[in-house]
Amino acid sequence: MTAKVRKKKICRKLFTSFALRLKPFDLYLEVGMGCDIYLPFFKLNPELKFCFGLLDIIRKDRSDLIDNTLMKYTQSVNGGRSRMIVLTLNFKKGILMIVRSNCRSCVLISICR
Repeated sequence: MTAKVRKKKICRKLFTSFALRLKPFDLYLEVGMGCDIYLPFFKLNPELKFCFGLLDIIRKDRSDLIDNTLMKYTQSVNGGRSRMIVLTLNFKKGILMIVRSNCRSCVLISICR
């Protein structure tokens, strides 16, 4: 057996012998809030979102396992759902102009680029 073939077999064994495998896709329910903050040279949009996974991402069908004693780890987990907290800061370049009118009220004009 050559070293290259031996290395391939070892790599395949390591790849398929992980005790827990996750599915590559998930669906999320997102709930969040944000606001607009107007600053002199840009507009800032902070956003806080809470994301809840809707699908079970643990792979239960493990026919790829070489060592069947590792199946006990997959069977001991009932399910796995992902949860995230996301803080997003959006900066929009622009010019903020405050225009005063005769009736002592201010008009806010934002020109974003």
